[in-house]
Amino acid sequence: MVIQQFEDDLRRENRLRKKLARLGYALRKDRARIRTWDHQGGYMIVDPYRNMVVAGDRFDWNLDDVAAFIEEVEKGTKPRGWG
Repeated sequence: MVIQQFEDDLRRENRLRKKLARLGYALRKDRARIRTWDHQGGYMIVDPYRNMVVAGDRFDWNLDDVAAFIEEVEKGTKPRGWG
């Protein structure tokens, strides 16, 4: 059961990563072993062409936040947490 949930999360992460790439963004995952103020264990969205953090600047976003960001960008509205 736990392994299945882990695999589902990995699949979802990969799908979101590909969607972001099509929109011109990159998804970064926090690799820090110890959580600190700047490393919350989550995700960050980056504009790779400008080398600029777009959202989740402290790796504080989860996959639901990333999915909501993608929906807002696809709608053409300004996403929550952006700028």
